Amino acid sequence: DLTRPDVAHRCWLHRDLHSFARTRILPKVLDDPRNMNEENTEQNIVRVREMLLFRRYLVETGMSDRKIEAAVGSGRMVRLVPGAFVLREAWGILRSEERLLARTLAVAHLNRRRTVVFSHHSAAAIWGLPLWSQRDQSVSVLTPIKSPSRRSGSVRRHIDAWGDADICEVAGLQVTTLSKTIVDLARYASPELSIGVADAGLRRMFGFGRNKIVSE
Repeated sequence: DLTRPDVAHRCWLHRDLHSFARTRILPKVLDDPRNMNEENTEQNIVRVREMLLFRRYLVETGMSDRKIEAAVGSGRMVRLVPGAFVLREAWGILRSEERLLARTLAVAHLNRRRTVVFSHHSAAAIWGLPLWSQRDQSVSVLTPIKSPSRRSGSVRRHIDAWGDADICEVAGLQVTTLSKTIVDLARYASPELSIGVADAGLRRMFGFGRNKIVSE
């Protein structure tokens, strides 16, 4: 009965979010992240970035805060961080690394007027490195030694001293270099995760794919 307000609301919400799904590029399953190179790393960042839905955009296109919360509550959308969302259809296809990448990109967008340097697990996600057995989806950023290391909501701040040589730009993001990311996770992460990151990262640095045969 579409005359009932609750039924009409659910039907409108379902139809509206499906229109978002049709106009968004849903992800395809990528190759093993150990085969990632600079080109498809940036392509993957662009692909995941296109899935993000921000509160301001949703409100401008006609969704009130009540409807946004209803979409999250019903499971039609997933809240990445406060003010940023992704459709459930897209979320269900993403690998663990890409889910962290989505959260990292959301934090980058919401803090675009500041200089934010992504590190550790977030840097690995940006570089397209595998994060096996990683359950913590906190976004990792660097903070100067003079600032306290603390966790604020979905963001984990790491105290560190770094120079210009430790930071680079990937797809418009300030991130620790591939070599520093490998070293940071070797010091910070579990052996299983850090070995996987080192294996994939070193192959990237020296240009060897998993299936490439190196002959003398």
